[in-house]
Amino acid sequence: MSENMDTVDLQSNTGKVYGTFNSEEDNANDHEPKLGYMHDDQKVHLKVGYDNILQEIGEFGPWQQWLAVLFWIPAAVSGAIFMLGSFTMLEPGDYHCVPEVCAFTYMPPNTSRQCSYNAPLHPSNHSFCPERFSPEIVQCGSDDLFLFESFEMSSTGVTDWNLVCSEQWKVGFSSSMYMVGLMIGSVVVGYLSDQFGRKPTLFVMILVSTVACLAGVFCPDYWSYTASRVVIGLGAQGLFIVGFSLSIEIVGAVETLPYFDWITYKVLLANFIHIPFALGQAILTLIAYYFNDWRRLQLFMAALTALQFIAWVFTPESPRWLFAKNKLEKATKLVQEGARKNKKPLLTSLLMTLENFTDEIEEPKKVSVSNDLGLTDLFRKPQLTQTILLMLLWPITAIGYYGIALSMSAIGNDAFLSNALAALIEIPSYFFLVLMMDVWGRRPLFTISMVLNALSCFGAAFTDAGFKTTFALLGKLFASTSFSLVYIFTAELYPTQVRTTAIGLCSVFARFGGILAPQLAILLPSLTFAALPLIIFGSLSLLGSGLAFLLPETVGHALPDNFQQVQLMAENQKPFWSFYKQNTK
Repeated sequence: MSENMDTVDLQSNTGKVYGTFNSEEDNANDHEPKLGYMHDDQKVHLKVGYDNILQEIGEFGPWQQWLAVLFWIPAAVSGAIFMLGSFTMLEPGDYHCVPEVCAFTYMPPNTSRQCSYNAPLHPSNHSFCPERFSPEIVQCGSDDLFLFESFEMSSTGVTDWNLVCSEQWKVGFSSSMYMVGLMIGSVVVGYLSDQFGRKPTLFVMILVSTVACLAGVFCPDYWSYTASRVVIGLGAQGLFIVGFSLSIEIVGAVETLPYFDWITYKVLLANFIHIPFALGQAILTLIAYYFNDWRRLQLFMAALTALQFIAWVFTPESPRWLFAKNKLEKATKLVQEGARKNKKPLLTSLLMTLENFTDEIEEPKKVSVSNDLGLTDLFRKPQLTQTILLMLLWPITAIGYYGIALSMSAIGNDAFLSNALAALIEIPSYFFLVLMMDVWGRRPLFTISMVLNALSCFGAAFTDAGFKTTFALLGKLFASTSFSLVYIFTAELYPTQVRTTAIGLCSVFARFGGILAPQLAILLPSLTFAALPLIIFGSLSLLGSGLAFLLPETVGHALPDNFQQVQLMAENQKPFWSFYKQNTK
């Protein structure tokens, strides 16, 4: 700010809060007052909020940069937890079953198979494996022994509990229950975070995920382990949601990147929070390479999750949440710390104003109006079509993303390499979205990414060896692009009053897709043929591309406050293939 400033008293006769404002010369240069001041009878009413403070201390200085890195930690752990089940329940490449008396004993060729064996011709003594077998085929049962060929892991839940043949469905069911945990977490964590704060909720989610991971180490049977997976899913979802919220709430939406003046720091962090999630998956793959016993791996994951408590000590509460809840003392101390670390001290007048801060100043009281919007309004014309489209697109994108991710262990020759590559391949998509989504728009990127995902899935289904892995990785790349875009698209297509409701509703439908994905990726190949899941993923993505094409474009439009503005957005959208031209001063 300029040194040439006029001042006014902090308290007027009418009891309104006042502060420091720029001189007319400064305002002429800046075209608008600083810090949200509003002129009234030659005085300025100070309307203080976190965004106003960011204008003074900077939107992305050293303080926010350090916090952005810190908030990546829970997102990375969430990604590692997601990948954990791919190795604790990794299926062996080949196996066969034998009678219990033939344990670790040579059996004649062609007398044992994966799920059956020829009935032995026992002599009077049943204490040893016979040398002769009858043509009668016996299906393997619980009293029989499964012998597993060596594979990437020395042991998994599949080998410990013989989750093969008639029990193979339990592998996919365990992953589906993890998705149920994600669904529960989506609802519970949002409420806890809004009511009690981001930092306390983060503590609870670290505790929940740590205890659940540790409990999984000592589970004696499949069902207790699957129950722990539900709780782990809840904790993992909480870690990501809180990490995401904290990341975007420390920055503003005005300041842009150097040389990329169409990208704000909020857009940057909102997209880049997915990068640590992918890195967490890749890191867990590396850990599994060294800890290839599933219980040791689970124990290491519990220890890694617990280490977050160290980072939690240095994690501040969200400044926006503190202001919204009128916790002024804590909010003031926090922004003072940020100002000091950014080397941009706050003005004394602004600090004095913060002491008189009220909810009415930060967020004007909502006026009760007769046309309040609610859940039922999502299903009224003309927005009914839009709602149905998104309720279909969310599970389609979820099935594509989770389905390919869960299929990677079976697609490649090396489960470690395939899963690591599948995680890292996501990262370029987030850089691409940051650069392009405000240039080309949401609709063409969403539609084309779905088409390319479909083609990649078809390519993986009908090719062999290295080409199959390459196509599957490309499918994961485009699936992650689609999944990121559907969140942004939904937020921009609904008015403020029902935006959270719409995202919550669509997120529930996405979890249904997530629950179905493991059944398609893991169980279906054993019942039909290996390529069928990829054909289904590709077909659904192709359908999704047609649905995405029907959505209105949102680039270049402000967030709507009512459905009439959404309708105008659809009527004034840019052509599909053209680029958006931003107005420049």
